[in-house]
Amino acid sequence: MNCAALSDPEKTKSLCLPILRDEIDRREVDVMRDTGCEGVVVGRQLVDAGQLTGECCLLLRIDNTALLAEKAVINLRTPFLSGEVKALCIPDAICDVMNRGRS
Repeated sequence: MNCAALSDPEKTKSLCLPILRDEIDRREVDVMRDTGCEGVVVGRQLVDAGQLTGECCLLLRIDNTALLAEKAVINLRTPFLSGEVKALCIPDAICDVMNRGRS
């Protein structure tokens, strides 16, 4: 939820955003479709070192805070998007996976 909401987890939780349970690399996770997200954002704790690409990029949140995110290739299965995808990994995601999904 950090990508589309706030960097403060307590404020974000108070928004009551729709979150579903699904799977990333065969692990159950919380998933939110985020129409403001430009791609896939995943909690860093869910990504193995072998999935990292060695690249990073700057991620800008809606509350205008920025952080450096590692890039990874993960296998995702959600109602919104499935298959091998490139994702940005952030350490403090309060929702395991956020993605825009296919339009």
